[in-house]
Amino acid sequence: MRQENGTKTKYPGIYSLSDGTFRIVAKAVDPKTGRTRFKERYTREVDRGMTQNAAVAYRAELIDQIKTDLTASGTSTRIPRLETLCRSSWITFVTENVNSEDRAAKLSRVIETHILKRWGSYFIDKITVPEIDAWVRDLTTNYSPETIRHHVGLFRRILGKARGQYQLMPIDWDLVTLPTVTNEHAMKNRLNAEQIAMVLPIIVEQYPFYAPMIFALYTLGLRYCHVAAMRWEKLTSNGVIAIEETYDVSANVFNPVDQRKKAPPVIALEPRTLELVRWHRRYLTRRNHPGIKTGSCSRPRQVPGRSATTNSTTSGERCRCWPGSIAR
Repeated sequence: MRQENGTKTKYPGIYSLSDGTFRIVAKAVDPKTGRTRFKERYTREVDRGMTQNAAVAYRAELIDQIKTDLTASGTSTRIPRLETLCRSSWITFVTENVNSEDRAAKLSRVIETHILKRWGSYFIDKITVPEIDAWVRDLTTNYSPETIRHHVGLFRRILGKARGQYQLMPIDWDLVTLPTVTNEHAMKNRLNAEQIAMVLPIIVEQYPFYAPMIFALYTLGLRYCHVAAMRWEKLTSNGVIAIEETYDVSANVFNPVDQRKKAPPVIALEPRTLELVRWHRRYLTRRNHPGIKTGSCSRPRQVPGRSATTNSTTSGERCRCWPGSIAR
C-alpha cells in the first residue's frame, strides 16, 4: 500500500502524517557517486512516539549516513567515475587482444549491461568489498556460478587497471565471496546421453543438411572450429580424417591448428557420422551446391569489393565436408 506523503512542517524534510507520525526525507551528495541521493523514512518504522524535534535530529543522522565516506576535503575531483574512464580510449584493453569479433562484442555487452549499469556512476576510489559482495549476491538470482565468476573477473580487470592508473590501493578480492561451481551447475544446461539419443533422429529427419555437423560434434567431441574446417581431401576411404585447420566464424577465414585450440592430428569418424558425411557430399552434388563448384561446402560470405565466388578465404582449392557457416 502506498505511504501517505504528509503535510509540510516548518522544518525542512519533515512532513506530518494524519496519524500523528512523521515522514522524514534526507538529501545529500553521495561521495561514492558525486550525485544527490535521497533517504526516506517513516517514524512508524523507527519510533512511533518520536517527537518533531526528535524527527529533525533523526533526519540529520540520515544525512550523515549518506555522507559517511565524505572526507574533510570533500570528494576529490581528480578521481573520475568508472563510466567516465570506460568511455575513454583505454577501455579497449579489455577487447583489443581478443582474436574474435564475436568475443569482443560479447565482452562489450557484459561491460555495458552488468558493469557500467551497476558501477558506472561510482568514483573508482569509493567501490568497496561489501558492495561488490552485495552485487555478487544480486547476480546469483538470475545467473549461474560460471557466469558470475566471468562477470566479476572482467570487473576485476577493469577496476584494477582504473585504480592502478590513479595509484590507488587495489581491492582485496580474496574477501569477495564468489559462488562455487558444482557439477550440478555445470550440467544444468547440457543434454545427457539419453536426451541426445532422442534428438539425433529428429535432426536427421528434419534438418538433414546440418546432421553431419551435429553428429560430428557429438561423436568426436571436437570444437566447432575444427569440425567446420575438415576437408574432403583429408578423408580416407576407411573414415579417418586429418585435422589441420580451424575455422574462425567471425572473420570467415581458415587458420592452421594452433597451441591454444589443440586437436588430434587425425581422428576416425563413427560409422553413422561417416554415412551422413558421404550422403551430404552426394546431396551437395545433386543440388549443384556452390561449395562443390568453388571448392568449399561452406557458402562463401560476401566480402566488400569482391564477389562471393572469388573470396580466396573459402574458394578455389578446397572442398569441405560440412555446411559450416552456412547456418549463420
